Amino acid sequence: MPDGKRVLVFGESENDTKAIAELVRCLRSDLDVGTRREPIVLAKAADARKRKTNVEKIAAVVRADAAARPVHAVVLHHDCDAVEPAHVDESRRLETEAAATCAPARVVAATPAFELEAWWYLFPDAVAAYRPGWRRLARHGQAVGQIVNVKERLCADLRPTNPSKVKEYRESDSPGIAKKVRELGLCWSPQAQSASFDLFADKIRAL
Repeated sequence: MPDGKRVLVFGESENDTKAIAELVRCLRSDLDVGTRREPIVLAKAADARKRKTNVEKIAAVVRADAAARPVHAVVLHHDCDAVEPAHVDESRRLETEAAATCAPARVVAATPAFELEAWWYLFPDAVAAYRPGWRRLARHGQAVGQIVNVKERLCADLRPTNPSKVKEYRESDSPGIAKKVRELGLCWSPQAQSASFDLFADKIRAL
């Protein structure tokens, strides 16, 4: 929607960036969402100086975009690599580090716990629609933000009975799964529980 508020999404990787952008569109179809391949969002493990430089590079991209049209918000994705409630401190860190340099655009953190793959457990219908040959996810009502090494767990849970005929899950599948979430309008009805997704969704809805 070109006339909507402009939102730019940055992530750990291009796949993550595209997937998060689709979720933003699902949560707020009135927003005009754009993605940026670079700079990527640096890990928490990077030293403070490198993270500061990284944020400044992100802010420079935002300012360049805003020269043509105001940027309402910036979404920064970073996996927690830890279970909930790790997302609370990680969200606060990202938003605090970027708030001043990205102003007047608002900063929203997308911090899945343990990894982005945990959020796909929320939407088994979208995953099944994306690749019908995978096993169906069945963690209804469970707190999926408590799954350690969730990327590997998701891959195992989806592994088909005949893997020679159906590709296993890869990170590159995330944008397609997120697109199905948007197309089916499932952001409003998750089938499992994730406090990290709820925090992200609440912030996007409040933009």
